[in-house]
Amino acid sequence: MNKYLIVYSSKTGNTKQIAESMYSAIADLGDLKSIDDEIEWEIYDVIFLGYSVEYGMPNKKAREFLAKLQGKSIVLFQTLGAEAMGEHAMISLANAVRYLGSNCKIVGAFSSQGKIDPNLLDRLAKLPANHPHAPSIESQKRWQKAAVHPDATDLLEAHDFALKIKKRMNFLAQK
Repeated sequence: MNKYLIVYSSKTGNTKQIAESMYSAIADLGDLKSIDDEIEWEIYDVIFLGYSVEYGMPNKKAREFLAKLQGKSIVLFQTLGAEAMGEHAMISLANAVRYLGSNCKIVGAFSSQGKIDPNLLDRLAKLPANHPHAPSIESQKRWQKAAVHPDATDLLEAHDFALKIKKRMNFLAQK
């Protein structure tokens, strides 16, 4: 039987909510930890790592944690202000893989839209109109949409995703 670890790095609470929902699906077989906890990752078979996306990649703590991992089955999950299945989300997941330590195998990936850090929104609002990230009508609509996530549907999808990973890994362990 596989032993699971869910580790999350959460700045605004979005990723923590997703991590807790995933944990509810695998709690009988693992542990839930903040990336700031002391973590003996070596004792786990499957490691879920959740992070907030910053500049199209995992946040710094998540990048550092990814680099430590060796020879594990990895599940990535992320929260970001953009669309969960949009181009930015897919690029961010691909960028996360670049930081992964050696001999690890990605066995799943999940993305959820989440509230944007208010400090970031304040900085964006102060950008000059000619800056590529200055607020536009389109970006402000996206920010408003992101403000209500993760919602109950996102949390249910996270739970179901973790349950599917658990079933897949149990099936593979029986081969």
